[in-house]
Amino acid sequence: MDTVGIEDYGPLKTIANDPDTLIDFFKDYDNDPVVQEHAKSDDWLFGRGILDMKSGDAVNIATLFYYMEHMDELSCNLLVVTNCVEENDHTGAIQVSSELLRLRKAGYDFKVAINTGFISPSYDGDDKKYIYTGAARKMLTCFYIKGRETHVGNCLMGIDDTMISSEINLKINTNLDLVEKIDNEDVLPSSVLLQRGCKDFYNIHTNKRANLYFNTFLYEKSADTILDTLMEASREAVHEASRHYKEWFKIYSERSHIHRQISHDITVMTFSQYLDVLEKKVLIAKPWLGSALKLSNIMTNEKLALI
Repeated sequence: MDTVGIEDYGPLKTIANDPDTLIDFFKDYDNDPVVQEHAKSDDWLFGRGILDMKSGDAVNIATLFYYMEHMDELSCNLLVVTNCVEENDHTGAIQVSSELLRLRKAGYDFKVAINTGFISPSYDGDDKKYIYTGAARKMLTCFYIKGRETHVGNCLMGIDDTMISSEINLKINTNLDLVEKIDNEDVLPSSVLLQRGCKDFYNIHTNKRANLYFNTFLYEKSADTILDTLMEASREAVHEASRHYKEWFKIYSERSHIHRQISHDITVMTFSQYLDVLEKKVLIAKPWLGSALKLSNIMTNEKLALI
């Protein structure tokens, strides 16, 4: 059950949850003839979440009302669960998991789960009604990218993390070569949810930290296998960024008669690998921090990648 905002409605946000008023508005809305036609037909409802996902809520409510009056037709129990904050934190699903476990321990055997999520046409003129017999899993693949900050007057002496982020984005984002190959399945590629540099204020230094988050769907392969695929793709992207830097620095050095050796090598590792590196360094310098890092390693999602 989505709980998203109404800001997307702009000047109409005050009536975003008022279907009757919205229909009256769009009946006179001639900027989009299709929407206007739908409004005049009285076959459509308008409003924030009408399709996704109040339509699913309506199905559940109608089903409950029906079986309240026709309980003799039921050979089982019905359990309705709504997952609030479905768009991000899934707090509803997390909280109900303990209740589902309690019911199973009490002797209830779960036979089937029905997700009343919305369906919609896949293309203009599509009149099929789709029933999905499974669901894809998803993984939030996060890259934390640390560059080498430098003054803009020496920009080729540093390593700009935003360029690395862009190379990884180009390599992974919507790349169908990286997806699982499953016959007769609509398998979606990874897509970017967030890309940003982490500079807190303007200055004349290059960026030194960046974040890049991908939504990655999982079908038949394990999360570890998919992570390995994305890590290999990111290594190829980082290698390309490093190669560019080395070529540009060589040209710059020849033009400017600057003879200086500087490394533009870039390392790619998982967060778990990074913690191992830190642990070895800390145990040498400050042994008392070793146990804290081990605890952090246990509690941290290893599906993060760090550059």
